[in-house]
Amino acid sequence: MTTTSQIVSINPATEEVNATFEPTPARNVDRALERAAAAAQTWRTLPVSERAKSLFAMADALRANRERLARHITQDMGKPLLESRAEVDKSAWCCEFYAEHGPAMLADQPVSTSATRSYVSYEPLEFCDKGRGNLGDEILDGGVSGSPPQLTPGCPSLSTGSAYR
Repeated sequence: MTTTSQIVSINPATEEVNATFEPTPARNVDRALERAAAAAQTWRTLPVSERAKSLFAMADALRANRERLARHITQDMGKPLLESRAEVDKSAWCCEFYAEHGPAMLADQPVSTSATRSYVSYEPLEFCDKGRGNLGDEILDGGVSGSPPQLTPGCPSLSTGSAYR
């Protein structure tokens, strides 16, 4: 019989217990990672203009939920409510900044070469740990060993290995 320790969330400012809960089972983590990888594949095929619309919507959602999110940040992190509100505002601003400027940042950039046409194209990247296949394993092992994880275009698969188990 295996016993699982409960996870306790403690407000660092007051040292009061916010919540106690069971860890997420590894199979649920694996499914969530698989869904996230599938969503990333869909996201990368969307035109930049559609991604920008999503970022504007995220900014709107952050602002609409500012007080609730700020209270949660304060309770979870122990920072003053004023700073938590500023964190929500900053996050909304960042979403708007990249929604407004991202398309230009990601546009193909022509470069002068002897070829007929040359340009730098920015393609979506995915996180791959080529060294071991799973960064989570390395974190749980107490550090990154071997070659560092790399951002790699078109990472072929999401390997969860024994992460979070």
